[in-house]
Amino acid sequence: MLKQKAGGGVLTVTDAVKNAFRDLGKDRRTNGDWRHAIKGFGAEILPIEVINPIILGQMKKVHAKIIAREAA
Repeated sequence: MLKQKAGGGVLTVTDAVKNAFRDLGKDRRTNGDWRHAIKGFGAEILPIEVINPIILGQMKKVHAKIIAREAA
């Protein structure tokens, strides 16, 4: 996992756990935090042809960061 500072779409561990336990046993499926719910809503309404290039681009960025960190 990349070490990113909390903010934007990145949650603190405390917030992630608090939100997960909030919904545990109440919902069949949850996005957890409202920031992830917004992303989930976008993923549901957009066609797969739009979402796939976005996800692929994000995966390539993460992969490049991992390779750069391992090379250092």
